[in-house]
Amino acid sequence: MDQLNIGTYNVHGLNSHTLSYIDNIMDSYDFLLIQEHWLYNSQLHVFNDNITNIHSFGISGMDESKLHSGRPYGGCAILWRDVLSCKVTPIISDNTRLCVVKIEFSSYAIILCSIYMPCDSEYDQCNNAIYNGVLYDILKHVNDESIDFVIIGGDFNTDICRSKSLHTMSLQTFMDNENFILCDNHQCNNVDYTYESTSNRSRSTLDHFMVSENMFDFISNLSVAHDADNVSDHSVLPTSLNISVEYAHTAVHNEAKRVWAPATDNDINKYKQNIDTLLDDSVIDPNVLYCKNYMCTLHRDAIFSLHDRIINCCLNASQCISTRNSSSSRKQQKRIPGWNEYVQPYRSDALFWHGLWKENGSPRLGPWQILGAAHGINIITHYVRFGNMRNIYKLLKWQKI
Repeated sequence: MDQLNIGTYNVHGLNSHTLSYIDNIMDSYDFLLIQEHWLYNSQLHVFNDNITNIHSFGISGMDESKLHSGRPYGGCAILWRDVLSCKVTPIISDNTRLCVVKIEFSSYAIILCSIYMPCDSEYDQCNNAIYNGVLYDILKHVNDESIDFVIIGGDFNTDICRSKSLHTMSLQTFMDNENFILCDNHQCNNVDYTYESTSNRSRSTLDHFMVSENMFDFISNLSVAHDADNVSDHSVLPTSLNISVEYAHTAVHNEAKRVWAPATDNDINKYKQNIDTLLDDSVIDPNVLYCKNYMCTLHRDAIFSLHDRIINCCLNASQCISTRNSSSSRKQQKRIPGWNEYVQPYRSDALFWHGLWKENGSPRLGPWQILGAAHGINIITHYVRFGNMRNIYKLLKWQKI
């Protein structure tokens, strides 16, 4: 295939609806950049647990060692389909607003970044310093790697038409100095807005892709997906690049995943015994252990081989833990009595009319808005019948009634 498809999406907090939405759209993208997932590092496994046939790498916006008040915040991630025939190497960054991977296909290498910038400002120099810090942290990783192209996507919190914004000026200076180009400038740009405020309904384009100068001519599409079932205040921003993409020829099978939650103490002890036995049989080259040359490259293959053996030991030792198929277990959610019979038809109807409302430019007055609101109220009526006040609140916020 001669097209690389990448999307960027500020999820504004992960929940079951958002994960289901990402799962539904993931087949359209080779890579999906995520911002504002609001997860701790210990929770980042939810991407792999809930989205089919992907790999992921994420960065938390929060220090888990500290006590936080109020809602969680920040965080970036990069998801990619497991059918891609390429090597994806996560690159650790000290900046919690930046998630970076190196992608190596057979004929080229890319640095791909997902970024979440601080709020825009015309006067806040401290915020602007953070903004510039993210940009120049990107340069640090680019300069450290042997790559051909750079792609940066995410929530820039910058609408380029705001000429007085400190962020806009900083971004423009960065692009001029470092030979980057904003994809908004491409002739194929078909984006009207990517963000709609839930408070005053104002719209702006805060999400962008920026590429190294040598990649700009490969851009073949830049659009926006105003999907009815997207509950975030940001829309997904897709772009396509006319470069070769390789996929694995073998079919992807849904692997059986170990279910650790119901494992007994005996199961865990058996796993530990298996690990000890298997690791005892794994011979380590003493030359690798006692090498004190931190710049050594002679033992690189031996270290990679040891890594693979340890991983295989962990996998083999877990045979004593029960399994379930990832594709079936992932979809098992709490069943709400009466949902399919009474609520689902109204929800589907509301999504249909909400989609038409979006396609007609999301008018704020007139029959389209009234019609969408009426269908939303129908669902609320059924929620009231089943006493689900939490979903009523979510629906009111989602339908913006």
